[in-house]
Amino acid sequence: LDGLVALLDPDVVLRSDGGGAVRSALRPIRGARKVARFLLGVRSRFGAGLELRVAPVNGRPELVGRRAGRTEGVYAFAVSGGRISGIHVVLNPRKLKWADGAGGTGGVRSSADRTSTSTPIPGSNSPREAEELP
Repeated sequence: LDGLVALLDPDVVLRSDGGGAVRSALRPIRGARKVARFLLGVRSRFGAGLELRVAPVNGRPELVGRRAGRTEGVYAFAVSGGRISGIHVVLNPRKLKWADGAGGTGGVRSSADRTSTSTPIPGSNSPREAEELP
């Protein structure tokens, strides 16, 4: 726990998007200790068989979680002052369908992309709105 807390900004915010289809945090989780406890708890309950790899997502290195050949999550990080200041987790299967076709690797674009206001969300006819992680 202490090692993970040391990587996190004291004011880190974790947001997750399960889209109502999978379990996720309903509200943002704030603070290094709370985020660290949440991540460790999720790992102990749901981490068995989950393979995490660093892969380019939206042109940045992010974590892609895969289990049994299926993408289950994309984890985007904001870093400030050498510490993780924001974590955005996309778990919504509808938003991750495209990643399985890309193998969860190179060239992957995620709904966690916050750099463009004109890129459509996969499976949607509307453009996504830009939002910066704190």
